[in-house]
Amino acid sequence: MKMVTDIFNGKLPMIPDIAIGMIDVRDVARLHAQAMTATGAAGRRFIVASAKPIEMATVAAVLKRAGYFKVPARRAPSSLLRIMGLFDREAKGVLPLLSHRASFDNRSTVDVLGDKWTMLVIRDLIIHGPRTYLELLESLEHTSTDILADRLHLIISINLIERFHP
Repeated sequence: MKMVTDIFNGKLPMIPDIAIGMIDVRDVARLHAQAMTATGAAGRRFIVASAKPIEMATVAAVLKRAGYFKVPARRAPSSLLRIMGLFDREAKGVLPLLSHRASFDNRSTVDVLGDKWTMLVIRDLIIHGPRTYLELLESLEHTSTDILADRLHLIISINLIERFHP
């Protein structure tokens, strides 16, 4: 999505009030591979996105914490974007998404392809920022320490997060 790239590069002066489901492209690739071999996946379509929408302001905050200082911090008033939409093609494309919070039912994806906990760990880290192992364990109810440790090792191994030693 061009908007995320523009936020990343500091080309947008303000952040629009938009929240959409997101997923890391590496997870998409991994789930494609799992769909080729998973029992019950043949001939089915799966929603591969976070079940709960993630606000662009959250994306901007994550980028800022990662050292991308060009990322704007101010939110764009929706009324301003509506006026800009009369003249600017990109602003017009954003209008249907303003103030909309799209949720996705990805239960069948999780049930058939598994890996619910990896998505939940990533979601938790995006929303809350750096967390300790115990904080993650507490926020992910009904997960075992073995599953959490396994998912964290996986996420670290693909360089999606880094382990921090205080």
